[in-house]
Amino acid sequence: MDSYDVFISFSSAQRPWVEALGENLKSAGKTVFLDAWELVPGRDWIRAIDSAIDASRAAVLIVSPEALESGWVREEYEKLKRRSVERDDFPVIPVIHSTVEAEFPFIGHIQSVDFRAPVTYRAAFARLIAGLEGRPPGPNPAYEGPLKEPVEEPQPQQTGAVDRMEDVRALLNSGQIVTVLTPAGVSLADMAAELRKCANEKLGPENVVFLAPAYVSAEAGKGAFFRNLGQQAGFGSGVASPDDFSRHIAAHLDADRPLAIIVTGFEQATLEDQRQFCGVIRSLIIRSPRLHVLVFGGEKLNAMKYADGEHSLFSQADEVPWPEPSVAEIAGSMADADHAFSDTDIACVAELSGSHPALARELLRAVRRNGADREALKTAVQASPTVWTALTRIAKPGPALDELARLVGMTDFGPSLPYIGDPLRRRLRWEGLLVRGPGGRLVWRSAAVRDAAEGYVEASR
Repeated sequence: MDSYDVFISFSSAQRPWVEALGENLKSAGKTVFLDAWELVPGRDWIRAIDSAIDASRAAVLIVSPEALESGWVREEYEKLKRRSVERDDFPVIPVIHSTVEAEFPFIGHIQSVDFRAPVTYRAAFARLIAGLEGRPPGPNPAYEGPLKEPVEEPQPQQTGAVDRMEDVRALLNSGQIVTVLTPAGVSLADMAAELRKCANEKLGPENVVFLAPAYVSAEAGKGAFFRNLGQQAGFGSGVASPDDFSRHIAAHLDADRPLAIIVTGFEQATLEDQRQFCGVIRSLIIRSPRLHVLVFGGEKLNAMKYADGEHSLFSQADEVPWPEPSVAEIAGSMADADHAFSDTDIACVAELSGSHPALARELLRAVRRNGADREALKTAVQASPTVWTALTRIAKPGPALDELARLVGMTDFGPSLPYIGDPLRRRLRWEGLLVRGPGGRLVWRSAAVRDAAEGYVEASR
């Protein structure tokens, strides 16, 4: 087993930036574990990640809104934290890539390294190297070696969703619970920020609360989850229980003022915290029709609507599927002075990716590097980290892989229903590999994606 100086945990939304950071760490003489570089196709990737953490001398956690929402980043952090408890000489260094509005639950009192300002990248990199080597950075840290310029690829503007925002604005007039369901490869943070802006304009910022419920570990103590929510809502440090949180919201509503609560990351909270939050919101909705609650999420949130019991709050919710950006919109956000994508480029990428947002970004980066060679792009789909990461999560060797082997020979999977009962098809749908096609039928995203799934099956056997 190879050993590593640093293990990098990150959300795939920051992959180009992280890969540049990894290259720079390698140039500085560090051995780096980065999933796309080290994971062997067809192998058990969860076991490989665990082994890599055990074989690493330090870890870097990339802090971003997408990481805050990522259940996998949370799971990696829990593993990293356990490792740091077992070994005093195993530092976990938070690297701040972009601002998160809520308190990032993973970093607490740990000294972080701020990379948000590109002009201070070199100084921040010097601080990171010092942290990895366990030494103070000094008053004026500076790294003198060569550095690869980090890739700052803006997220595509959600222009394709602007018309749909009118539907969401209309829902702010009702007392209903609304779940806003998001496809794979689309940023929750961008959408929630747009909705928050709409709510501020309609209701006034004093009547809008933005919450990102954090995963709170057991050692944080009872009440930590609602203390965190109270601080996010601007209630101060006096919130220590669900009852405290409920009283603050009720006082606002009793003053005959409307209130919009916008929630992201709810799925990452513990089950007990989810139950208590649902109970609080359920009682407040009964209390006042002036309360509007909009919850952003994906597969897990969709499942909560159709499950019985502790999440029955969502059974009464209206579901609003958020539309994906088009490949043309993604290409527009990635264009720069040196490269603009042609209509032919965009059409080719749209066909091969099936307009999957994350896969389209991968292919557009390949076009920018090497040109729009169709066969090369088909090969890129076959080796796509987006596709393989999704498949390794949901079709490990065993019954799931056998079922996937059967599905790659099919072209029609029946009606695309609001909730898909078959677990594997449901996961493929939420990972964006299956989509609603002509006639409302569930089909493969594209022929190239189906071929990639077939290749995954062959490599995994």
